[in-house]
Amino acid sequence: MNWARFHQAAIRSHGFLAMVSVVLLVGVMHLVSCTTDNGYLRYQSLRVAGWEYRDSVEFVVDSLPTSGTRQLSVALRKSSSHAYPYTSLTMAVHQTWRLGDSTLVNRIDTMECVFNKPDGMIRSKGVSLYPFEFSLGTVMLPTHATGRVVIRHLMNQQSLPGFESIGLRME
Repeated sequence: MNWARFHQAAIRSHGFLAMVSVVLLVGVMHLVSCTTDNGYLRYQSLRVAGWEYRDSVEFVVDSLPTSGTRQLSVALRKSSSHAYPYTSLTMAVHQTWRLGDSTLVNRIDTMECVFNKPDGMIRSKGVSLYPFEFSLGTVMLPTHATGRVVIRHLMNQQSLPGFESIGLRME
């Protein structure tokens, strides 16, 4: 259903007030889900059938409201319905930060994300999705800094099944 049909149906069946309420609710949910106290949290969807080696995921951080040392972490949501064939995942994380003036900071990290405990049990609890979060370290950023963080997997297998989404958290 396209937006025009939705608009007409909403006015006919529930009236204009119901449609405005839905739009406001979606807007508020978007704002609440994407920010934390002076922080940043975004998720990008992945193809659960397979995250391709050539497919990188990009996060854009636009003008931080406050300065300070930020803790960065990568969040993964692993699907229980599509088996991931390994106990860990290796990723490359490329950060580019513009620090207000013309200063650019580039940082490339390789991170290994281990999903199981030494006894073989999974480190997360979930039903259809297993959430994981892995620390990327800290970075000192001034007010109004902007950044770009690009993540891709470094596994030998071209297509990795089992990941629903990947996120970036900064607090």
